[in-house]
Amino acid sequence: MSNFSLTALLPGWLEIIFFIYWTFTIVLLVMDDREPSITLAWLFILVFLPLIGLFFYIFFGRDWKVVAQRKGWVQTLKRVETEEMAPIYERNAGAAERFAREWAGTIAIPVSRAITSENVSAVLPAASVELFITGRAKFARLKEDLAGAQRFIHLQYFIWEQDRLTAEIVPILLERLAAGLEVRIMYDWMGCISFKKRELKELARAGALVRADVTDLLRINYRNHRKIVVIDGEIGYTGGMNVGQEYIDGGERFATWRDTHLRLTGQAVAGLEKLYASRWFEHKKDHEDLFKEQYMPLPDPTAVDAGTLVEIAAQGVEDPWSAARRAHMVAIGQAEKSVWIQSPTSSPTTVCTT
Repeated sequence: MSNFSLTALLPGWLEIIFFIYWTFTIVLLVMDDREPSITLAWLFILVFLPLIGLFFYIFFGRDWKVVAQRKGWVQTLKRVETEEMAPIYERNAGAAERFAREWAGTIAIPVSRAITSENVSAVLPAASVELFITGRAKFARLKEDLAGAQRFIHLQYFIWEQDRLTAEIVPILLERLAAGLEVRIMYDWMGCISFKKRELKELARAGALVRADVTDLLRINYRNHRKIVVIDGEIGYTGGMNVGQEYIDGGERFATWRDTHLRLTGQAVAGLEKLYASRWFEHKKDHEDLFKEQYMPLPDPTAVDAGTLVEIAAQGVEDPWSAARRAHMVAIGQAEKSVWIQSPTSSPTTVCTT
């Protein structure tokens, strides 16, 4: 019986094409330096579904954390973050010392270490911390803060809809623009692709700087789900709630919605502004620097002793070690009595107790 092979059924030129394709895919997988099981799974897909598999791998399967580390902008961003945040961390250095003293021997220490070692971050004091578990309370407070803004408003949301909620927020932003404030808005291009943009365009015409985040399909996995607001460098919001009516009452799709959000004031807001400034800096247009002192909290000599100690964990394609995930893993791994996890959306909150 003669030997049978697939290549025997193919013309010579097609054999060459397949050989080049398979060589290319293998090199691509090896360069991404993934876990063996993930690499093997993608290898099967790329070999047996040549065209479709390659399409999905390039747009959705590549480990962009590895790819990003080869790009010069990551090193530039880290350098800018380190240099620009140094004065904030230096004048609040006593916060880390107080944290180490007050929380010695608890799981808070290794959790903080996991964050600090991977992020350009440090423990900072917050003048106040408010927890919101309903969208109604969060957005009522946010609208008050937006209306009272005096210098600038920075907004980043994964989803920015056009509905009853935005119909209340947009007039406030228009009024602040008319008063001469700087307003910057980032929204996720793909996350908002199904929503109308009339109100965002109206804000742009009024002078707001409005940017769709990650519109380049080859960088589609550079996206993140962050929800950040910074007002005057003194007030900050972050958590799981996007800008949409369903986060208040469930909207038309859900019976209700449960999520968690935080409002911070004081020196800790610098941690949120750092994340916002970093993302804004990544945009290719002009690399506008928002790390400037005018966008950061004013110095407060009493903050270290009186404030609530806070450290903000974040991760993205520029972070190859996934600091936020590591912080969760450390906390869960060292818990002794209980682990509480709340994750209605993409922003989980974990509480571990000893």
